[in-house]
Amino acid sequence: MARKLKYPTGPVVSIAIDGHGVAWCDKIFTNSPGGKHLGDMARKAARTGLTYRFRRCEVTAGADTPLEALAAMAAFAPGRVEFRKVPLEVLQYLAAGASHV
Repeated sequence: MARKLKYPTGPVVSIAIDGHGVAWCDKIFTNSPGGKHLGDMARKAARTGLTYRFRRCEVTAGADTPLEALAAMAAFAPGRVEFRKVPLEVLQYLAAGASHV
């Protein structure tokens, strides 16, 4: 049985790059243990506003929304990203192919 949350949180986005995890929740990026500074790279991508191209759309990296956070975390490892936990709305948006720049 899962523990009850002490504090309510927003949506969580979690990905893996070459087996190392990085996650985002409430505008904060975190590494998994041994995460190879992926959180630091995601923060840098969000701060600089890099544009990441998914298969059908381009998304500007940021830390404000789950979609922008996903782009920030994936920006430094194109083609090697494994989605672990991504909100359904984000997946539907990416499947639709609209751009968010």
